[in-house]
Amino acid sequence: MVPLYLVLSKAFFICGFSIGRVPFVFSVQLDLDAYQLPDNDYQDDLSVLTRHVAPTLPLPRLLSLSPLSRDYESLPAWIKQEILWRNIAAKPYQSNALPTECHKPPVSDQLFNQSFVIMSFKMSGDEFPMDRPKLTHTYGSSGKVLLQIFPNSSYTGVFKAGALIPGIIRFSLGPCDINNPSFKPSFAMKLLVDGKPSENIFTFNIHGTDGQGDDRNVFSLPFSTFRPASLDPNVTKILTVQHEALKLLPGGDCHRPLDENRLPVYDAAAVSTDTKKVKAPTLLRFLPNAVVGWDSKSKLDYRVNLSKVRPNSLLYTVAARKTEDGRDQIIGKLWLMSQLVASEYQDRKLFFKHSPRSC
Repeated sequence: MVPLYLVLSKAFFICGFSIGRVPFVFSVQLDLDAYQLPDNDYQDDLSVLTRHVAPTLPLPRLLSLSPLSRDYESLPAWIKQEILWRNIAAKPYQSNALPTECHKPPVSDQLFNQSFVIMSFKMSGDEFPMDRPKLTHTYGSSGKVLLQIFPNSSYTGVFKAGALIPGIIRFSLGPCDINNPSFKPSFAMKLLVDGKPSENIFTFNIHGTDGQGDDRNVFSLPFSTFRPASLDPNVTKILTVQHEALKLLPGGDCHRPLDENRLPVYDAAAVSTDTKKVKAPTLLRFLPNAVVGWDSKSKLDYRVNLSKVRPNSLLYTVAARKTEDGRDQIIGKLWLMSQLVASEYQDRKLFFKHSPRSC
């Protein structure tokens, strides 16, 4: 029996050994309370934040495998983040050879198939369980993030006061065509939880699927979990299919989004929380840090510009609303912990499950 490694931190430990060529890994996970700052701590230094919970030693190569192992979900959040990140960063595209080719019929016609659309709500896991094409948000860039929740938050789950939640962010464009006359950026964020499935948040810029015109800066406008109705007839056709597909979800009204333009975060607020005590924001808004942006008239592929954003940068200030028309309450910050990488893994394998529950 040969010991392989030992990783210790305030949040968890994981150790492993091998017998012959067969590796064994076991771990002890702690709950969300392990990922918390002291009361009244509005720490504004990412290096200090990550010292509270991040692993103190490099992880073994054993854990950077794809497809993900059957035991992957039971691992601590920070380990899962590192596994996904290593897969994302393993084979990046060359900046002068970024893919741009879009799916064509009959593959692209699946956007109008309700059974195909609804699988985004029904499938589970952090990787696609099957060879499923990304027909929208086809190409993007991903990196590690840390969601920092301030002590003033009145919400629960991953939005609990003082929480520090590791995650993966993926920026992409709604349409596949990166040369679309109207730039339509958005991001999905995977929040990783100890020993449990990840929770995923989807956002759009405040102009929604109609985009921000010829402004090519991803960080020009706030992003929100709600989007305005589209005026583009081509987009409206797709959204109509999504609207009808939501009716296929089992359960009552609380088990599905209000509609295709309002993406709930209830499931994220329900993590490690008694069902009778869940307090979820009605919507989230992500207010960009203008410093990390670039010239709105840039001719570079947006993925090249994203790759230039420095690790440890503040990406967004996070605001929550109790009602759709309510006031923004600043409840946290979203930090970038790595470079943003465009790669085949995050374009084809990385999966963000749509959360159905709205109440």
